[in-house]
Amino acid sequence: MGTLSLVIIAYNEEARIGDCIRSVASLADEVMVVDSGSTDQTVSIASALGATVLHRTFTTHIEQKNWAWLQSSGDYILSLDADEALSPELHRSIETAKAQGFPAFGFSMNRLNHLGERAIKGCGWYPDRKIRLWKRGAAQWAGENPHDRIEMGRGTEQALRVDQLQGDLLHYTYSDLKAARMQALKFGRIGAQEAGSGFWGLNLVKCLVSPWARFVRNYLLRSGWKYGWDGFVICFWQSVEVGMKYGLGFVYSLS
Repeated sequence: MGTLSLVIIAYNEEARIGDCIRSVASLADEVMVVDSGSTDQTVSIASALGATVLHRTFTTHIEQKNWAWLQSSGDYILSLDADEALSPELHRSIETAKAQGFPAFGFSMNRLNHLGERAIKGCGWYPDRKIRLWKRGAAQWAGENPHDRIEMGRGTEQALRVDQLQGDLLHYTYSDLKAARMQALKFGRIGAQEAGSGFWGLNLVKCLVSPWARFVRNYLLRSGWKYGWDGFVICFWQSVEVGMKYGLGFVYSLS
């Protein structure tokens, strides 16, 4: 049976980090929180729940998460955001996998995103499958900031094996629609910095096409309309985010 480290990056997450840690505590042999300068009770809550708290200035999501798991000691790493928690079914699935000695090199799970306390299974938000549990040395964080992902390393077919776990990773995405707007604007600006290194012509085309395509896909084809005004606003701000990413990226690529 391999040991399991729960690794969390956090900044001003006092409202959620307790639920995150408690949902995993009975499974984890180690709980590690990497804090980037919280000014609320995040650090004291994590410490009271037995977590080892390290401090590191935030750079990018990918760099912060890779640095965080490299400080852990477990044979397997479960990497969560502070606003995520295991559902009871997902807890049981990980418990079973651990009792079996973790039969795969990576494990994926469906993430169930929320607006406030409302679970949203439309708007392109579900099943939102993520790899969040992996064998040390078999994977690392990669992707395009701020939308990071776990990338399994190359090796034999066995080494690349990823099993799907039953149950949902509960993600309390936004407290309200205002938070959805603020996050979309923030992520649009961050994404533009990445897009700005690309070809200006491609950014221009994507700026004109991608926002409309994203809205149609998520609102009409992925059932955003089923969630009324909430669904419309979620899909609208998703389209704004991608428009900002490539619109500002176009400007940056000209400079």
